[in-house]
Amino acid sequence: MEMIVPDFSSPERNKESWPPTFSPFRMPLEPLLKVLTRNYLWGETEEHTKVPHISWANTCKAKKHGGTGIKDYVAWNKATISKLHRLPTKARLNQFIPQSDLQCLLCNNAVEEDTHLSTECPYAIEVRESLMQWWPIPCCNTYTDLAASPSRYRAPKAQKQILCAIFAVAIYVIQYTRNQLLLKNHRAPAQQTVNMIKEKIRHRILFLNTLSCTYSKHMDSILR
Repeated sequence: MEMIVPDFSSPERNKESWPPTFSPFRMPLEPLLKVLTRNYLWGETEEHTKVPHISWANTCKAKKHGGTGIKDYVAWNKATISKLHRLPTKARLNQFIPQSDLQCLLCNNAVEEDTHLSTECPYAIEVRESLMQWWPIPCCNTYTDLAASPSRYRAPKAQKQILCAIFAVAIYVIQYTRNQLLLKNHRAPAQQTVNMIKEKIRHRILFLNTLSCTYSKHMDSILR
């Protein structure tokens, strides 16, 4: 899934606006990790700006090709985005290898495809309704609604970023729960999945808040 990071670059440099949407989520052109890595390499601080002597593209090359081996997070994000609509659901696998059973593993009530697994499955709905009691999440009845909801969400920038993170982590964890049922015949209760989502979000936001106090006023809600 997409790495959700805040963008602290200036408005002039940031040509894409937040929030990114989850179909797919997109990081800004100057993601925080890229900025921090570049500044670390060249010794830039808030008081002193330094011009990189080597292009970012060359910096991110493998060491054997003369680079540093640092991950290019923009390129990595684009590669991840290309996989978002290729979740290994039964419906997708059926396009390549005929499946005898296409029913959703979590509810056994409909064909298992990404839209159902993300927004329509009763299990996903139960998870979302529980998360809505924790964080103000727009109601999404279809995959299109899910994709559009972050951009339609009227809230401060940091709050939108947290919403995008929750959507991304929720889809990842629900897919993980589905795989656990398939591979280990273990179906985690919806509340356990909710707790896992919350824990991942808390770790991510707490870490990002150490880099900037952007999320400080939301910490009480995140930690409750």
